[in-house]
Amino acid sequence: AGLTAREVQVLRSLVTGASRRAVADLLSVSEHTVRHHLEHIYGKIDVHTRVEATLFAIEHDLLH
Repeated sequence: AGLTAREVQVLRSLVTGASRRAVADLLSVSEHTVRHHLEHIYGKIDVHTRVEATLFAIEHDLLH
């Protein structure tokens, strides 16, 4: 899907149910940066919700 390594990290964190704030803390970035990454991720994988993003991650074996 053309995701960067950092976008995959954000996606992996997202699918665990972590909030944007928790993902930001985990990755040592701002919540704004996480939101920016999520916008790019959702656009690249053509989804609109966290559930759709989770399904994409599972289907494309991105959780390992």
